[in-house]
Amino acid sequence: MSENEQCAPVLLSDIIEAVEFVSASSFDEHHAYICPRTGRTHLVSESLDLDDAEDLPEDPDGCGYIAVPHRRDLDLGKPLALAFVAEELPELLERAQEIFRRKGAFRRFKDLIGAQGKLDSWYAYEERAMQQAVRNWCEDLDIPLAGETQAAMHGETAEPSLHVMPCDACGGCVPTLEMTHFGSRETGYRDLCSRCYNEEVARLGGLTFEHVAFEPVDLFDGRGRRHRFHFVLRHLGSMLMLGAYEVRANERMGYEFEVHGGPEADPFELMQRLHKRMRRELAITYLAETEFGLGIAETKVGGQITCDPEAADRLPVLVIDGQEVDWDQFGRMLMTFEGWRFHLEIQEPSEEV
Repeated sequence: MSENEQCAPVLLSDIIEAVEFVSASSFDEHHAYICPRTGRTHLVSESLDLDDAEDLPEDPDGCGYIAVPHRRDLDLGKPLALAFVAEELPELLERAQEIFRRKGAFRRFKDLIGAQGKLDSWYAYEERAMQQAVRNWCEDLDIPLAGETQAAMHGETAEPSLHVMPCDACGGCVPTLEMTHFGSRETGYRDLCSRCYNEEVARLGGLTFEHVAFEPVDLFDGRGRRHRFHFVLRHLGSMLMLGAYEVRANERMGYEFEVHGGPEADPFELMQRLHKRMRRELAITYLAETEFGLGIAETKVGGQITCDPEAADRLPVLVIDGQEVDWDQFGRMLMTFEGWRFHLEIQEPSEEV
């Protein structure tokens, strides 16, 4: 990028995702670039077949693309961990310093602070540090951040908005993941928000039901990555369903969880069950980077079966660790266990894997 060329605005979340992608490889096999003309981030890997690589020129550096840094280039490794201990657990600083003199330090570091009940505090601390480090890096390279408002400049981070549509009953605009196409051929169909839908179902069934709108939450997985979940409460007549759906870049994608209860179940009790299940399953990591690329970490794998609706062959797409794995990629993962036996069990969405 020349001195007079202004980079197009880039989403902060896209850069953070790119930094995490670059940092996920143990052998520097992952790279990410920002196109200065479009502000789009491109993820490329020497071990994974990614569509982003097709859109990059052969020499991205020579064409002015901006290489996204590794976490260690932003001082988000050992120095950050020790700074956290110095602030939160000063009595354990010497022990933490000893941990980082050996291999596998971060696993033992998390065990150390986890024993003190400080793991969630660390994830929040790390997230704030990541955002600030990326902001500083963008400022140094004159990369404008998209969607930055005056509120963000004063320390309030603007949330990316979901795609919304109006409810045919109340007229309010709500995220599309909350909408239900409801009705019949005789009465016609309407797109209803979850509140209006639940009120209609309760009215038709002669039920007493009070809708609850739960606020989105951020939870961290076993690798320390943040996931934002939106909740949808639906009364299905014979049961009450509460779902948690991950949202990234304004779209529903990634992890999905559900719990069911009876028609008169307490929504808050359902939320308690759902939250415990989400934390338990997010803590499990099934995939890991291997010398052959992304693979199954041990001998067990679980997730959700979905599909690519635009694909002609309708082959399964699996969501494992919150990321999509196509059928061919999963087949290559299985081939590392050629000759082994396996057991496949299919469960309903509300059951625990």
